[in-house]
Order: sequence, then C-alpha cells, then structure tokens
Amino acid sequence: MSNTMERMADREILRYAVQREIFCPATGRILDVRDAVLLMGDGIKARVICAEVWDEIGHVALEGCEAAGLVAEVYDGRVLFA
Repeated sequence: MSNTMERMADREILRYAVQREIFCPATGRILDVRDAVLLMGDGIKARVICAEVWDEIGHVALEGCEAAGLVAEVYDGRVLFA
C-alpha cells in the first residue's frame, strides 16, 4: 500500500475512534480528531485520548506494552492531520 493510502486509512481509523469515544476519558473534554491519539494493537484494548494526556502518559503506556510483549500502534492526529 502506498504511503498516501496508508495515511488516509490511518486518518479514518483515528476519526472512527474519536467518533465512538467523543470525550477524553482522562479530562472529560470533547475529543478533536486533529488533537487526539489512539493506542491500539493485538491484545491491547484500543484507547483514544487527547494529545495533552498522551504527552504526559504515552511513554508509560508504550513501556507497559513493550514489557508485556505487545506491539502497539499509535495514531496521532497531530501527525496525521498536519
């Protein structure tokens, strides 16, 4: 798949997750797809949060996934919609 097609698919994955969650579970604020981060992967419960929270705890989540032997995928709206 080309990079353009993959980026388009990643945007839609993030957009769908934001539409389903609506509010950031950590802050209670309405999620904006351009400022949301989705963490998902095999064996990982998909979670979408605002970028502010991700910047604070994202490294901990990724370390936990790595320690458990899980491969995490991160969809960052700041990158995908830049």
